[in-house]
Amino acid sequence: MLILAAPMVSAAETFQTYANPRFNYSIDYPPKLLLPKGEAPNGDGQIFASADLQAQMIIYGTHNVLEQTIQDLFKKESQDASSQQITKKVTYKRQKDNWFVVSGYIGPKIFYQKTFLSNDMFKTFYIEYPESQRSIYDPILSRLGSSFKG
Repeated sequence: MLILAAPMVSAAETFQTYANPRFNYSIDYPPKLLLPKGEAPNGDGQIFASADLQAQMIIYGTHNVLEQTIQDLFKKESQDASSQQITKKVTYKRQKDNWFVVSGYIGPKIFYQKTFLSNDMFKTFYIEYPESQRSIYDPILSRLGSSFKG
């Protein structure tokens, strides 16, 4: 079995911008680390994955058809959860104005989610990666979060 190692990425890594016209959002991502896997058929977002398929980032928009507030969704997403297959443990959460961030562990992986509500649409980016690759992904989270606009 061939195992591909994730490439090392420095804080100065070149980023490209993914923009979604349907939900009017954009995010900068490191194309040498997270490879675009194609736009969703309905045009709501994109999946990015590492070459070794151990890390994945999903970015998408949804219409707020349930008329939830950002506080409602934050409360739901920031709860620990457990099933027979997976355990979610939230270790950090912050909600302010029209956005929130939640991060922690989902099974053996680290996850980070940022969601904001704009023009009655939720826009989210979610990334998960193995804890063993923390030194690769943690440094880019700040750029991902600050570049996520819409």
